[in-house]
Amino acid sequence: MSAADPDGWSLTAGITVPAAGLGAVACGVTLYLYGRPYPAARTRRTYTDA
Repeated sequence: MSAADPDGWSLTAGITVPAAGLGAVACGVTLYLYGRPYPAARTRRTYTDA
C-alpha cells in the first residue's frame, strides 16, 4: 500500500465516489417510490341500455 501511486488512487476515487453517490440516489428514489401508496383502482363503468 505504501508503494501505491497517489494519482492512481485519486483517479479511482474520482470514479468510485460519484458512481456510489449515483447508486445511493437511485436506491433512495426506488425505496421512496416503493413506499408510496398505489393509486386507487379505477372501476370500469358498465353502461346499460336502460
